Amino acid sequence: MAALISRPYPDSMNNNSGLAFVRLGDGETKLLFGRLIKTIDQWSMPRGQSKLGKDLRKVLHYPKYQYNTFSPFYYGIYDTKGLVVSAVYKYADAIIKTFSSACATGVLLFFNWYFFGLPTNLIMALVVVIPFSSLRQAPSFRSYALNHLNQSISTRKPVNINLTRKFLSYWEQNNVALVIHFNRNQYQRIDFLTIYRKLFPIVIFTGPDPHSKVLHCPEGRSGLYAYVCLSRVITLHPNYTGYLMSHFDVLPIFHNLEKKDLNRIWIPSIALTDPSKANNWHWPKPSGKKAFDRFFSTLRNSSQNNSLYSNYLDNYMRNAGKNLTSSFSDIFYLPKRFVSDWFVLTDLMLQNHLFLEIGFAATSLLMTSTIISKEIIQLDGENWNGKDPINRLYDKNNLEYYHRIRHQSKLHQYFVESIVRRSLIN
Repeated sequence: MAALISRPYPDSMNNNSGLAFVRLGDGETKLLFGRLIKTIDQWSMPRGQSKLGKDLRKVLHYPKYQYNTFSPFYYGIYDTKGLVVSAVYKYADAIIKTFSSACATGVLLFFNWYFFGLPTNLIMALVVVIPFSSLRQAPSFRSYALNHLNQSISTRKPVNINLTRKFLSYWEQNNVALVIHFNRNQYQRIDFLTIYRKLFPIVIFTGPDPHSKVLHCPEGRSGLYAYVCLSRVITLHPNYTGYLMSHFDVLPIFHNLEKKDLNRIWIPSIALTDPSKANNWHWPKPSGKKAFDRFFSTLRNSSQNNSLYSNYLDNYMRNAGKNLTSSFSDIFYLPKRFVSDWFVLTDLMLQNHLFLEIGFAATSLLMTSTIISKEIIQLDGENWNGKDPINRLYDKNNLEYYHRIRHQSKLHQYFVESIVRRSLIN
């Protein structure tokens, strides 16, 4: 580096004539150029040339003294080095940092030998050759970290999350059933999803195709009428205080859901749509606006002879008016106190072939006898997110569900396991 400042540096080193390398401090530099010094180490100097400044200039003309005129350049180098090292520690690890230092040393030795004639020997040559001979094509910092994590996951021993625990989880204490619905045949994921049995007293899988581990529910194919699958589960397993339904690729963030009132309906945010503007999404389809109109026409006709249906309509008008309703419905919680109403309304929805994301939202409002905030909890989560769940949930640690989970990914499996563990230790 010093050779970049003054050419005589290597010459002085080679002929053993002696060398003094001077780096002036801020105060001396200002004296050298006659600048005003207000307060530096409790001394000051007016603007203009001083005797000390002139003497410093004379010293720098002595051939054995090399003056560092590029101090800002050095500061920039060291500032950049600090930022780079910090980035390496954050996005990679100490091993990469150490390896990069060895490579940097080799590069500097080569430059000093090639450009400035620095004497070399076998040891110095090996210092240059060995680090670079060990190099392979390096992945990005992020892919390196993820690959390293995936490798560690694949080689680690299976973890027994149960650990012969002597306590009940929150969901077991409150006797809540978990329903995992497959809208298509992805049953190879069942073995992994049984991990939820560590938390719940019962986990029921539903799906469109027959399978020994699945409650057959053809109405739920492609998610069209998945509310029927929940009704079928409740009919077969009626003795639970609540039913949490989740599609197979949704991860409920259990430790955040445990803060919610189990006597209220849980559903992602309900959207209201003006009927005159229902021209996109599922609304133009047969299971959309037309099915919605048929469903409400059935309710109005039934309300003439039954006050129950009249109450349903009053509830809906109070909370939604004449608007259409919809919601992301891949996660839903139904308390037992709403079960009888649920059966009545889902039968009508199926008769009119109402799409699930319309049906879940509409039914929730139809069953709400007061204002929404007293009967319904609207969940905050991620829908159709392709980002890394670890980073996303780190940024938003209050999320109550995450969609979607790729169970074939070792990283996602590890993440699901960590969510289950956290719920167990809460």
